[in-house]
Amino acid sequence: LNGTLQNVSALVEAMLPVWDGSSWSDPQITRNPAWAAVDVLRGKSNARPVADSRIDLATWKDFADWCDANNSKGVPRAYLDCVFDAKTTVLGALQQILTAHRASHSMKDGKYSVIWDDVQNTSVQLFTPKNSKNFSGKKIYTVPAHALKVRFVNEDKNYIEDELTVYADGYDESNSTLFEQVEAWGITRTVQAFWYGRYLLATHALRPEIYSLETDIETLVCRRGSLVRVQHDVTRWGIAAGRVRSLTTNSGNVETLTFDETFLLEPGVDYAIRGRKADGEVILANING
Repeated sequence: LNGTLQNVSALVEAMLPVWDGSSWSDPQITRNPAWAAVDVLRGKSNARPVADSRIDLATWKDFADWCDANNSKGVPRAYLDCVFDAKTTVLGALQQILTAHRASHSMKDGKYSVIWDDVQNTSVQLFTPKNSKNFSGKKIYTVPAHALKVRFVNEDKNYIEDELTVYADGYDESNSTLFEQVEAWGITRTVQAFWYGRYLLATHALRPEIYSLETDIETLVCRRGSLVRVQHDVTRWGIAAGRVRSLTTNSGNVETLTFDETFLLEPGVDYAIRGRKADGEVILANING
């Protein structure tokens, strides 16, 4: 090289430590958004690094494993490829990394943690009129987009800005007239941009309603992001709610339950009861008779 170097282009890879459940590894090449986010908290780029004792490392590892599992299916859906070229805050950088990967920053028992949008099969809390109040709901009525134009930096085109059109179910280039544009920051692969667009379309179509309720702190065991179940007469979810006053058993099986409410059941119709035990376990049982 001779003279003054005006511009330099390079492809670089992050060397970050990875938590294995008990200790940190030596810095290694990784594209996992979990370890990039944790490095924002505890790494050299933070003027006041967060101590490990204030980071929920177990949950961050679960998130990292979830990202690896999605990528191991042959379809990269959870890679992070980005450059921070502007000044930002620690929490701003943290959330920017997580947003494109169906996740968000959270605090758990006073520690920096993460929650992400994944399938959950076990509910941790039941809310009914017995332990909550001021239940309300609203539905957002909008005209759904026929397609999303997802803007991202495409590594297959020498990292130039590109745009991918992702269609909703029932639409293609022949019948789509309503388009919306979204930015896919941290995404550089076409297939990942496609799945990001499909996720946003599904979220818009399947989550148009917002419900809220108030509960006393003594009955609150769930956290933000937890799967909960709600029974309420306003939405006609379930018949009614009641507290168990007494029960009788036979050979370890519950024969009768006495509640503080009266339930009207129709003959010949199958019913089930869902309840929460004293230890917090949620159970589901059929009603015989």
